[in-house]
Amino acid sequence: QMCIRDSIWPDVDTHPMLSLVREWLYPLLAISPGNTDRRDHPVTIRKRVYSVTLTSVISPLALLLFYDAKLEPGLASILGLRLTNILPAIVLPLLLVVILFAGSIYMKGNVIATSLSRAMQAEGSRWIAIRNYLVAPFSEELLFRSCIFPILLASGLSHWLAVLLCPLFFSVAHVHHVLRGVPITAVLFQSTYTCIFGWYAGLLFLRTGHFIAPLLAHAFCNVMEFPPFWEVPHRPDKVLIIVLYVGGSILFYALLPYLTDPSWYDSVFYSKEFLEQTLIV
Repeated sequence: QMCIRDSIWPDVDTHPMLSLVREWLYPLLAISPGNTDRRDHPVTIRKRVYSVTLTSVISPLALLLFYDAKLEPGLASILGLRLTNILPAIVLPLLLVVILFAGSIYMKGNVIATSLSRAMQAEGSRWIAIRNYLVAPFSEELLFRSCIFPILLASGLSHWLAVLLCPLFFSVAHVHHVLRGVPITAVLFQSTYTCIFGWYAGLLFLRTGHFIAPLLAHAFCNVMEFPPFWEVPHRPDKVLIIVLYVGGSILFYALLPYLTDPSWYDSVFYSKEFLEQTLIV
């Protein structure tokens, strides 16, 4: 198990770390001005955009309470905010999800493209698109990956255990939809789906060391939404669609360890400087 030395994360204890996640990041993320029954109204969306923007600025600064910014790698690098090998971090992880969603792209690619084009023409639809495809992925990845992942490592968790646990915070953040009257079964389904995606996003953040890798994957998945498997049996081209889904899944898992190899990205979490400040216990 990998745990970060006190020289980098002074006075770190597991409970204060998790307390920070619970008491600081979550209340800020949960800011939800306006009537929840009108969550898609442009005014409500703008208010929420302002609140999560404030959260996105303050939360990384909270890490300075624990991180010694004078040491390498720097705080910006720990947050995944760096330019080193950024091109493969943009292309390769996104290519993986495109392969995984090959069936969905074939089934509804034209519909999605048309919907996005129309969304830019009306204010209400435009703000919904900005929230779903820009603000939500950015703020959620910054908080639940860039901020929480280092906190979990600081608490003494190994890389892989941090990847497994990090999405749980992300999933719980969606439970509040029950308060809006969304059926609990739908909320549980969404939480499970977001947890599964969170494992992939956490893996990307760990192995690439780039914030932009999970950000683009998150935005793409929000655009594609959950694959419409229930429509496949009723399609005349269902054999082709099944081949695309199955083939895409197999190819995704086959390429995953290679296209996320840390050597492609010079990931800080696998760097000599970072590993020298860790202890195997």
